[in-house]
Amino acid sequence: MSIPIKKILVPTDGSPGSVRAARWAASLAASIDAGLLLVHVAPLGAARVDAARAATGEGPRAVPHDVIDLVIKETRDKLGEVRVPIEEIHAYGDPAKEIVYQAGYLGADLIVIGSRGLSPIRELLIGSVSDKVIRHASVPVTVVR
Repeated sequence: MSIPIKKILVPTDGSPGSVRAARWAASLAASIDAGLLLVHVAPLGAARVDAARAATGEGPRAVPHDVIDLVIKETRDKLGEVRVPIEEIHAYGDPAKEIVYQAGYLGADLIVIGSRGLSPIRELLIGSVSDKVIRHASVPVTVVR
């Protein structure tokens, strides 16, 4: 039995690890005729600042949202010429929870995530985003080192 992969969710924070994961996912997507869902999750505090600026008349696309746009744009630029459909998703909240939620909400068939390489002690204390996603996702997860 084979399960077709049509949507690959790739979280990005602009780090080298997330860009490596995006490149790997783009190559996979091109070889199996799939699309990419590039997701950037900003801290919840950024959403509060964004909403506060919108309420004061400065507009909803204040600085925090522009930063989110920049992270996705830089990731897309580093992918080079990719011949797969790419959808951009901006989200706010806890990165691991939001990645898992977006994968289900958007109907992703696979999550491809970069490894952050946290120190063993720090990872033990707070856990890594990739580890949390692996434990809670309802779809397969590939970690790219």
